[in-house]
Amino acid sequence: MEKAADALHAGFDLGRGPLLRAALFRFGEARRPFLFLTAHHLVIDGVSWRILLDDLDIAYQQGVRGEPVDLGTKTTAFRDWARRLAEHVAEGGLDHEADHWCEALDARPLPVDHQVATPGPEIGTVPVELDERDTEALLRSAPTAYRTRINDVLLAALALALSRWTGQERVSVELEGHGREDVLDGVDLSRTVGWFTTMYPVSFELPDLPDGGLADWRGLVKSVRRRLRTVPGNGFGFGALRAFGPPGLRERLSRHGDGPQIVFNYLGQWDARSAESQGGLVHAEHGSFGQDHDPREGGSHLLEVVGAVQDGQLGFTWRYRPDVHERATVEAVAGDFAEALRRIAGDCRGTV
Repeated sequence: MEKAADALHAGFDLGRGPLLRAALFRFGEARRPFLFLTAHHLVIDGVSWRILLDDLDIAYQQGVRGEPVDLGTKTTAFRDWARRLAEHVAEGGLDHEADHWCEALDARPLPVDHQVATPGPEIGTVPVELDERDTEALLRSAPTAYRTRINDVLLAALALALSRWTGQERVSVELEGHGREDVLDGVDLSRTVGWFTTMYPVSFELPDLPDGGLADWRGLVKSVRRRLRTVPGNGFGFGALRAFGPPGLRERLSRHGDGPQIVFNYLGQWDARSAESQGGLVHAEHGSFGQDHDPREGGSHLLEVVGAVQDGQLGFTWRYRPDVHERATVEAVAGDFAEALRRIAGDCRGTV
């Protein structure tokens, strides 16, 4: 199954298509069939997968009942949205954010183990995982205890780990957003499939590193939350200005070497969902399957941290370049990140 999935992942041709592929694995009567879906990232993002799976389930149930497939009214097409966005930026709709994003690109480089000028070996990965008890505390208790969102808590732990690694009070991270902000009038993206993902830089100041005490952890999370609240439009404007802004601003925001060298993305919960009682198509979701990245493709950052909740456990994969960082280095930073999350989870269990 892994081999078949890898072949489908690697078989896309942007010039000819198709950019969506599927495979159905059958195991006889002992197990349910396994439906594998993969699409090139150019045409789909995380929110789009939810839309696609919902549409597939609706169409399946309508077909089972012998009804014509009806997925409702079409929402704004990706192409129309992109054209409207370009016009909005050209008319100066996001000019007020320019100074913020130029300042946000002032990021300090990460420490490296090797200085190289040529591509090195394939990308390495370091996984870290929390148990169900800590995951439950972070998902259910932390937002109440700290009056914040789970993403703020995750970023607080990441900022702490990066600060301890770099020895700097200021650390910078590239973040990903869903990119479907309500910016344009008359646009509805609620059921639109496409790659809307936004990426934007954020810096955090950590003058006082926590030692695990209640006040320290709360102070850390609060400082991260406060910093994130200063980001205009949930980061939407950074990519829009870099693509469609005035030439001088586009050059400044796209300058090679500027900005954070680590990107963070929390994908949410890929937990199993039961549909048996409703006769639905999907009984459980596996999440990522097979190699969804070419291991020879180094990416635009030295480190990529991607995580989700699967089967009740929060896990993250740290992708790194072995020609720049030793595995032991990445394991140490990833371990600090995971330990900070465990300490925060323990703090929440003891205070809620």
